[in-house]
Amino acid sequence: MKFDQVIAPLGMDAFLSQYWEKTWLHLPGSNGRFSELLSWDDLGLLLENARLVPPHIRLSKDGQIVEQERYVSTLPGSGNAPRIDTGRLVALLGEGATLVLQGVEEIAPRVQALSSSFRDAFQCRNHVNLYASWQIEKGFDLHWDSHEVMVLQLHGRKSWQIHAHTLDYPLDVGSAPKPTGAPVWEGLLNPGDVLYLPRGWWHVAHPINQPSMHLTFGIAPLNGINFLNWVATRLRRNAHLRQNLPLPGDEATLQAHMAQLRAIVAEALDAAAIDEFRRDASEHVNTHPSIRLPQAPYDQSQPLQDDSLIRLASSSRLLLTHEADRVSFKAYGKSYSVPGYVKPALALLNDRRALSLKQLCAAVDGEIAVASLKQGVTMLARAGVILVETPKKDEAN
Repeated sequence: MKFDQVIAPLGMDAFLSQYWEKTWLHLPGSNGRFSELLSWDDLGLLLENARLVPPHIRLSKDGQIVEQERYVSTLPGSGNAPRIDTGRLVALLGEGATLVLQGVEEIAPRVQALSSSFRDAFQCRNHVNLYASWQIEKGFDLHWDSHEVMVLQLHGRKSWQIHAHTLDYPLDVGSAPKPTGAPVWEGLLNPGDVLYLPRGWWHVAHPINQPSMHLTFGIAPLNGINFLNWVATRLRRNAHLRQNLPLPGDEATLQAHMAQLRAIVAEALDAAAIDEFRRDASEHVNTHPSIRLPQAPYDQSQPLQDDSLIRLASSSRLLLTHEADRVSFKAYGKSYSVPGYVKPALALLNDRRALSLKQLCAAVDGEIAVASLKQGVTMLARAGVILVETPKKDEAN
């Protein structure tokens, strides 16, 4: 499933212009259209086998987090890890606790694929939490989130109340006053429904005495504070900004110091700064390249062929930096430096779409560049920065 299917029949342009960061949206959907993302059986298997422990699993009831000691224990003896006590967990759920699995995209492949589609749609990171409830007690009190929220109702129904934001674009610090008026919307989410809430919009969900499961996608675009924090980190290299401020009383020295400070900051905020910031931040966007087993270890170690398919494994894209006639980048905390003429090929690499070695070679000019690129790609394969696949027969034809 892709993001555009989630918001259908609304298109991306209409969603961005009419709702994104502006107002809430409820999209009714057909019963069962999200059921394959995660079934009740899938959830049961995760709880039984995934060794989930807090903070990856939480229970909440009437706005209070249930103490983990009530459903998690560690067997006596050295080397034993904490584990869920299934019986006590089920008992607490029967008493009205809401189950929360954080980062469920890390352990549920179909959710992971949809999370990647969200990432591609918004060009930013996201995380996915699962919420399951059975009784009538709400899990959480009325609250707002510091990121964009999109809810997909998988199974069962749940009652929601929504209030408008009381602070423009709130962050994860400070507090916004609680709303005092009536909700702007109150209703049921049915299986297949979608609910979008901009950052800062207040909401509370109430179970209705039936099994209910929904996924919440927390979408976190970059904001101005993120950008300025990045700029401030880079400016630490400037000796003038590390210098102490002039002592009080010397107004002329202070004015000269501030003038130089303003000039340095203005230069750091040039037209290219945001693009560079976005490229830098792209290294930290969640990436989940698939692994084709059992063939992958063989493909990774064999000599590269023209039809070898290549994808990034270390990040969604490489952040390439010019240094004279060289291009450098980082992967898994290690720095790499390669000839500048292979940059066009490296810039094509990503974690979502595999490119053949032949396609990459076509992006550079001359035999020397091609030879250098092949040598570099082989090195990156051995370091695990890229994944190499041999195309299947139906892909090669």
